[in-house]
Amino acid sequence: MKFLSFFLSLPYLLILHNYIAFLGSIFAGIFILLFASVYEIPLVLASWIALPFIYEIGIAAGTEIKTSESICIGKVEAVLERSPTQALSRIPLRSLKYSWRQKSYNYCINFETLKNYNVAIVGTSGSGKSHLAKLIIDKLNTSFLVFDPHGEYEIPSAVKIDASKIKINPLSLLGESPRQRALEVAYMIKSVFNLGNIQTFEFYNLLLDAYTLKGIFDSNEETWKYDPPTFYDVYSILQKRKSSALSSNELNKYSSLEPYVSFLANEVFASNSINMEDLIDKNVIIDLSKVPTTEIRYIIIETILRGIYSYLYSKGKSKLWKIVIMDESPFVLSKDTGKDIVVKLTAEGRKFGLGIMLISQSSKLLKEILPNISLFYAFATVEPSELEYTSKFLSGSDEEEYKAIYETLQKLDRGVMITKDIYKNSVILVRLSGN
Repeated sequence: MKFLSFFLSLPYLLILHNYIAFLGSIFAGIFILLFASVYEIPLVLASWIALPFIYEIGIAAGTEIKTSESICIGKVEAVLERSPTQALSRIPLRSLKYSWRQKSYNYCINFETLKNYNVAIVGTSGSGKSHLAKLIIDKLNTSFLVFDPHGEYEIPSAVKIDASKIKINPLSLLGESPRQRALEVAYMIKSVFNLGNIQTFEFYNLLLDAYTLKGIFDSNEETWKYDPPTFYDVYSILQKRKSSALSSNELNKYSSLEPYVSFLANEVFASNSINMEDLIDKNVIIDLSKVPTTEIRYIIIETILRGIYSYLYSKGKSKLWKIVIMDESPFVLSKDTGKDIVVKLTAEGRKFGLGIMLISQSSKLLKEILPNISLFYAFATVEPSELEYTSKFLSGSDEEEYKAIYETLQKLDRGVMITKDIYKNSVILVRLSGN
């Protein structure tokens, strides 16, 4: 009787791949075979059978327990674990060392326990990236701003702004000195139009002259409150410089800038029709899909991001109060000045209560931002270099785990993602709510 009860429990534990519980059963079994009565055997063995069962359904899986500050956005369906058996794997793999052990428990996050509030979401088009972004901001119940490049976001609680109908002045000081703001704008325009160093320097000088003509001086902060110049003012200064040029070299220098300054002397940049505080305090979607050129679109985005950065320092330290969602974020990160402001926001936003959510079809393009990211979510992808980078990022140095993730990313259904359980340091498979 003792031997029969003991050995009946062991196959169950092996099937679950729970080797710690298996060894425990052996020790417990030896003990009861030697010392326990027949009536105690079922109770002792039941404790070792119950342990892996509880582990299997996720009660003690080590993920964040739901609290009043947590948000639950899906169900964990599997955990990637070292195991030679694929029989019960949630997704069959060719790997001889890893399998997806099936689970079923809520995937919950407490943002206040994270090192920062920043999120990266990667995956191919239509894989569920936007759905995840909407889930998070809906569950967080905090203020948000969405840069929507395709006009796809519809959120009832948000004000939707058509960016093609707004006016924004990039020469607004945004809390900076005239000299500092002129430098930022000059480098932004260099990034947008690939200006040379000499052209950038001359453009910077034109901007300084424009501030001076408006009575705004670096040495007098009281003047920083005056209405800033516009690119039309810069264009007027450029025309005067051209007409007074004393040499062909000087004339050519200004003429080389004329197409760009003329383009910037656009009605879009003539004044400010949007209130930066409204963008920051309210739930806003900025629809960029109808903006006529990528250059104008980029300048609008960077100007707003720098406005947010300035506002943070005037607001002071805070808990999480704002999430900024940047869909197709490589559009901004591909420019040096765009990457610069996003790095600043992701590095410093935590203490001011700001979170940045970067959405991209490529994790490689987020490479320099990822050290400042707390949550990384990978949806389906098939592009080889993207598979390689994402798999290495999630697996670290484990080659077999890398291969398992690489294979899985190609098989994911829409709305299913791979991420790290940051509370247990394991790789998990999560199905989003609503999928």
